[in-house]
Amino acid sequence: MHQLSEIQQTANYWQSEHAAGRFPDYEVMLQAAYERFLKPGDVVIDVGVHVGRHLQYFQEIVGSSGRVIGFEPVPAFIVQSLKLCQPQTEIRQLALSDQPGTSEFLFMVEAPGESGFKERVTPAERGATPIKVTISTLDEQAKGLSRLDYIKIDTEGHEISVIKGGRTTIESLRPVISVEWGQPTYELYGHSKPDIYNIARSMNYHMGDLFGNVAADLDEWMRVSDWSYWDFFMIPEEKISNWAQLLKSTQCKVGS
Repeated sequence: MHQLSEIQQTANYWQSEHAAGRFPDYEVMLQAAYERFLKPGDVVIDVGVHVGRHLQYFQEIVGSSGRVIGFEPVPAFIVQSLKLCQPQTEIRQLALSDQPGTSEFLFMVEAPGESGFKERVTPAERGATPIKVTISTLDEQAKGLSRLDYIKIDTEGHEISVIKGGRTTIESLRPVISVEWGQPTYELYGHSKPDIYNIARSMNYHMGDLFGNVAADLDEWMRVSDWSYWDFFMIPEEKISNWAQLLKSTQCKVGS
């Protein structure tokens, strides 16, 4: 029998947990992962701050010698997240995309974490309330940065547009990037499963999971994407070895 790769074993394990009705807190798991590789003095960009759930940990990790820049278009979220800010942190009231401008953005009153440019297609009532937001690009906002260690992107399916608008910055500064990638959101923007893999490879990045495992090729990515979890990392090829070693220490039981 063909031996499954580590990334497939891990995805299968969490799929079986889901089938049994056990759903871990993936925000906690994401935090456990970036806590392995972030360090004092690092520069972090948080795209989709929401109320600052991860922002507060970023600034604690990077310390006074580091820097955290957050982007959040929803005024109510800005008010809450600003209460958490330390001197090394700033939040810019902007949405990021591949082109600057203004646009309608949907604030989901009944499901705030799903706020975005488009609404998921489900029977659930989200209380979508349109607001007008200013849009910029990561390349424009990152001008002047001489280093960038990590970007967290959580934009409810708009991740590829954010990446396209920051391609020059990403290719120059080579940060590790985390993305949420799930069919209910990415298909709203006309994307399909391989799109995030393909844009990663075009920049000499690889797709990995929360536990230090890396998809060896597109076929492997197609097997794990949308199978269990939606949180993944884009890792520069030159950082793969060190990144994998750091994250392998994250405890994760996998099936055989």
